[in-house]
Amino acid sequence: MELWDELQQILEELLQIYQALLQCGQEKKQLLLSQPAPAELETVVKREEELLLQAGMLEQKKQKVSRALAKQHGKGDVLLPLFQLVLLAPAYFIQDRIRDWAREVSPILKELQDLNTMNGRFLEQATKLVQYQINLLSQVTTELNYDPEGQKTRARKFEGRG
Repeated sequence: MELWDELQQILEELLQIYQALLQCGQEKKQLLLSQPAPAELETVVKREEELLLQAGMLEQKKQKVSRALAKQHGKGDVLLPLFQLVLLAPAYFIQDRIRDWAREVSPILKELQDLNTMNGRFLEQATKLVQYQINLLSQVTTELNYDPEGQKTRARKFEGRG
């Protein structure tokens, strides 16, 4: 029963992390829509990175426990998907808990996927806007110069000597 308890604990922790990631994604979306200060966006991104690292470590633990459970139930050293693993659970309440977890986490993961796609588009648009502004600024500074008397002159291109 210990492995099943450990699996349930891991799943609960993963659910909390996924909920926190969803909150980060929503914060990032609001920031991207409101022209954030870079430090604000960086704070959210760092928090996301930490959560993703935690989720990755928990996922590895989940796989290790899942393999151990499969082996314990005579399936060999294989990684069974959660929906197959739940059928091996010794008690219905454990099966119900795992199924409830799956039902709860599924919409969170879907919303996370949608948010990440949307935030990716926002970041891409922001990058294009910054690039456009850089191009505009570089055109202005290379096309117009002022001579010593304050008159506009064409910029001279630097010709390096080889």
